[in-house]
Amino acid sequence: MKYAWTVMISGLLMGLAGCMAHQGTPRAEAQRRWAETRGRVLNGVAEEQFNAGDFENAQRSAAESLKLAPDLLEPRLLMARVAIEQGKFVDADEHLKQAASKDPNQPRIVYLQAIVEERREHYPEALKLYERAGELDSKNQAYLLATVEVMVRLDRAEEALALLESKLPTMDPTAGLYSAAGKVATLVEKHDKAAMYYSRAHALWPDNNEIQSQLAKAYYFSGQHAQAVRELEELVARTKDETPTWVLSMLGQSYLADQQASKAKEIFTQLTSKEPRVASHWVGLAKAALAAGDATRAMASARAAIALDPAQAEASVVLGYVLLKQGQNQKANSMLVGAARLHPDNPTLLCLLGRSYDALKQHEQALKCYKAAAAIQPGNRFAQMLATDSAQP
Repeated sequence: MKYAWTVMISGLLMGLAGCMAHQGTPRAEAQRRWAETRGRVLNGVAEEQFNAGDFENAQRSAAESLKLAPDLLEPRLLMARVAIEQGKFVDADEHLKQAASKDPNQPRIVYLQAIVEERREHYPEALKLYERAGELDSKNQAYLLATVEVMVRLDRAEEALALLESKLPTMDPTAGLYSAAGKVATLVEKHDKAAMYYSRAHALWPDNNEIQSQLAKAYYFSGQHAQAVRELEELVARTKDETPTWVLSMLGQSYLADQQASKAKEIFTQLTSKEPRVASHWVGLAKAALAAGDATRAMASARAAIALDPAQAEASVVLGYVLLKQGQNQKANSMLVGAARLHPDNPTLLCLLGRSYDALKQHEQALKCYKAAAAIQPGNRFAQMLATDSAQP
């Protein structure tokens, strides 16, 4: 039954051809048109087989189509597409060369030639062909997106974003186009732009979880934490028990950044219950508990994070801060000295270590820590302030 449709079509065409023969010999033009019609029908069958992943029969049907109508472009391109999918690039080249001999400015031919070069990892050559296809058909979004993708591969993301932005006003707005702009803007760390483009994509496709996820990330990294919370809460409500862990973690971080410490604490408590062996969840809970004024929970969570991963700098910061607040200066200093050895370039740790030295009346050591932090991060006003205070008698 798999090829019942093919058999039925072939039988119908043979039957009709027989009927025509009984009616007398048709004129040459009528025969040509009839052969072309049969070829188009067979190519339609080949397209269905290709879309179903049945490449061998798709190639066979396309070849039969070409026998009937050698001038048809579609079956020739289909045979090239089959060859590309099978990794037979030499065969694909030959089919495309024959197609181009009849229509060298057909953008679909150029586009497939570009795909062949990209599959060969000949990216500069592929880019030139994608650009040419785009010049031949400036409204085709697939050609533009392929051009952008190869430019990114060639470490030309800034140029890719500029190209997209120059083309956006001339093309029909689609979620795919705006998502691509958001993706490239994210790569070049222009998170405000990424948020703008993903927002437009989300408006065009509001129930697409991937687009909304990327929008939430863009809001978070651009510092628009209230907007990130809104999008992430919607995602959690829609995905329910299937919510990805990273979505919950980012929601917790967004709550923290938006000064909703209690909600952040709830999220990270849920995550530590679900995945107790993940140190970053305990770090999140430690920070949320500290922000919520729960020093005991903050200390316990920070210790749990360090036990799972001794190199957790943020957990060390939380634990050191709580110890200092409780007046356990020597414990804080001992712990922070070890953490600073693991993270000598962390200015926050160095500042906190300096505070512990100050609490122990070791001001020269404290000053060294503050100066080191300021050298690592010259714009760190906190380190500069501490250094000035510590230097005063």
